[in-house]
Amino acid sequence: MLDTKKQYAIKHWLERTCEGAIHEVMISLKDAPFAFGPWGEGLSVMSFLFLESVVDLHPVQNCGLIPVVSEATIPIDWTLPMSSAAQSLLFHRIRVGFEQATAILENPMDKKRYRMTEDELMDTRNLMCLWAQIASFCSTRLGTFQDFQVGKSKDFELREILDQRPSCFSISMLSSFQKQALEQVRAAEEGATLEAEAERLKVRDARWQWFQNALERDQALLRQIGSAPEKIQALRHRKQMSWRLVQAKQGEKLVKSYMEKFLRTELVSKVELAQQKVNEFRSFVVTLSWPEVRTFL
Repeated sequence: MLDTKKQYAIKHWLERTCEGAIHEVMISLKDAPFAFGPWGEGLSVMSFLFLESVVDLHPVQNCGLIPVVSEATIPIDWTLPMSSAAQSLLFHRIRVGFEQATAILENPMDKKRYRMTEDELMDTRNLMCLWAQIASFCSTRLGTFQDFQVGKSKDFELREILDQRPSCFSISMLSSFQKQALEQVRAAEEGATLEAEAERLKVRDARWQWFQNALERDQALLRQIGSAPEKIQALRHRKQMSWRLVQAKQGEKLVKSYMEKFLRTELVSKVELAQQKVNEFRSFVVTLSWPEVRTFL
C-alpha cells in the first residue's frame, strides 16, 4: 500500500523528471541500489529539485555587480525556474559529488550518511539553475568555456552572483574573466571606432569627389562665358547677312515691279522717229495727275 508521501515521490519521478536526470539515476544504480545511492526517499519528496519548481528570490537594486560600459548583458530570472538543462546539471552534480565523497567506503550503509543535506541541495539547485540561464551566453564569449564549465572555480563565482543578485549578467561579473571581458569590450569599441573612421573617410572622399565635379562644371561654364563674345559676334553677323539677303530680295522685287509698270521699250526703224516717241512720252507725263506722278516717281 502506497501512502501519500510515496505517491508524491513517484509523481515527481514520473512527471517532473527529465531524461537527463533519469540517465544520472540509472548510472548510479549500476553501483548501488536506489535506497543506498545519492537519492533516497528524502530527496524524492523535495519538490524544489524537480521540473517547473521556482524559488522566492528577487533582483537587488544597486548591487555591487555592474557590467562594464558598452558590455553585452542578458537578463536573469531570479525565480530560478527548474528547466531540463538545470535538472540534468543538478542530478549530475549530486551523483558525482556522492561518488567522490564515498569512493573509499565499502559498506553501502555508511555511504548514505554522505548524501547532501536539504540546504546543500537547495544551494546547488540554485547554482545550477543560474548556470543554465547564462551558460549559452558564456559559451559565445569565453574562449576557455570548456575549462570553466568543468572547473571548481565556477561555484564560487556563481555563488557571488547569487548573493549579489544583479538584474542582468555580463562576463565581467565573473572575477576570473574580468580581464578577458574588458579586452572584448575594448576590441568592440576599437572596432566601432575604426568603422566610424572608415565611414568618415568615405564621407570625406564623397565630398571631395563632389567638389571636383562641381569645379569641373564651373570651369566649363567659365570657358563657355569666355567664348560668348565671339559667339555673339558670329550670331550678329549671321543675322546681318540674313537681313541683307531679305532686303536684296525685296529690292529686286520692287525694281521688277517698277519696271513692269512704268518702263516701256519701243523699237523705231529710224533715229528721226525716236524724237516723236519722246514727245509722246512727255505729253503722257504732263497729262498725269499729281498722285499718278508721285506714283510714277
